[in-house]
Amino acid sequence: GTAVITATAVQTPEYKAAVAAYTVKVSDPSATVTTKTVTYNFGTDTELGFSSWTGSGYSKHVGEYADATVTFASANKQPATNAISDMPVTKGGDVIIVMKDNRTLKSFDLVLKQWTTKAQTVKLNYSLDGGVTYTESTTSSTFALAGELPAGTNAIKFTFSSTSNQVGIESCELTFDVAE
Repeated sequence: GTAVITATAVQTPEYKAAVAAYTVKVSDPSATVTTKTVTYNFGTDTELGFSSWTGSGYSKHVGEYADATVTFASANKQPATNAISDMPVTKGGDVIIVMKDNRTLKSFDLVLKQWTTKAQTVKLNYSLDGGVTYTESTTSSTFALAGELPAGTNAIKFTFSSTSNQVGIESCELTFDVAE
């Protein structure tokens, strides 16, 4: 036989009010969106703890900032006698910035430092899903990369062309919207 199931949903006033409030927040966030600009100075910010990095090998380092998590997939602190010693140095390790809840990136400005005459090309990859998947974008071989980002971007990843050439990661300025 075939059973016929009939269900009736009761929508309380509280439920309807919650749905209405959520719908307004989702469909019209402009009333509660603030644009912020921050600059992360990787050699001096306490969030990354660069001053206390030790060891000569390249390893993963994570900085928990108020608005984002910054991950250096493979970086180190060079001795004071080397070409760059006042900021993280990588040999091709990704730098990943994932925005925290309710934050979407509008633009970025990454500043790198060349190691003597060594060449390095940096590529921007952006994500609309918090860093699960990335789309490749623009590149630069001038040790700086800046630009606008597609609507909804909430993570960016910088990749490098060479795993042989060191490069300093000096700073990154982020402009983003905070929905509250």
